[in-house]
Amino acid sequence: MMFDPWLTGPAFARGWWLLHEPPSDAMDRLSQADLIYISHMHSDHLSYPTLKHLSKRRPDIPIYVGDTSRPVFWYLEKSGVNLTNINVVPFGVWQNVDEHLRFMILMDGVHPEMDTCLIVEYKGHMILNTVDCTRPNNGRLPHGVDLMMSDFAGGASGFPMTFHGGKYTAEIFKYKSWIQYYYNWAGFKGYNLVIRVIETDDDFKPLKGGYEYLVDFLDLSFPDVRPERDHAYEEIKNRVNVMRHVVLNGGLWDDLYIGFNNRMSRDPDVYHHK
Repeated sequence: MMFDPWLTGPAFARGWWLLHEPPSDAMDRLSQADLIYISHMHSDHLSYPTLKHLSKRRPDIPIYVGDTSRPVFWYLEKSGVNLTNINVVPFGVWQNVDEHLRFMILMDGVHPEMDTCLIVEYKGHMILNTVDCTRPNNGRLPHGVDLMMSDFAGGASGFPMTFHGGKYTAEIFKYKSWIQYYYNWAGFKGYNLVIRVIETDDDFKPLKGGYEYLVDFLDLSFPDVRPERDHAYEEIKNRVNVMRHVVLNGGLWDDLYIGFNNRMSRDPDVYHHK
């Protein structure tokens, strides 16, 4: 049973790379697994470059994911990866593999729409893998665990950060109307937050021809100046090539902030989540 295999390629729009080269037989071993568990959609856990290689060897390998409201494999069709045995299972239900092995997928208490964790029981021994969960199973954890695996962000490197060619040539970005179209498509509104987005070069310096704009998410408007009412405010400097890649591909902003591809400041400087 394999967890979140990442054996090749980058994650988070080339913001993360593998720190160590996997063993030469890693892909062979992966293709011989009885099953694979994918915890969530982030690209350091759901590695499409890895799964592309795997699908050429064994497209019907059993893959299990939790029944999250944001589907783990939401990007599968567009990725072009051919996997034919993806199983979406309910939370808190034992999945029996054979007489010795069973597992149960649990949701995260902070991000139940996306994050999951896992209990594995093998020949009477219990393993708890909390993956990236902030509050695994909302704090209700099993007793008598023999091994606990918890997250540690030591397996990726921010080097190299390289992009070549075609940075600013997409036709859509010649017209400022893409901004309103994109945020209306994203559909986030009804929140008292105003952001200023600034497109920059790779060193977060002002970019000639880059866009700078305000978005007011209370009514999803695009004002020229900040509103006079009290509101949360965030200024976001995005590397233009990554931002536009995210826009063109309908990707997640996780590629920007987890991939070290932006710089942010906020007022007030407090955490809020919606």
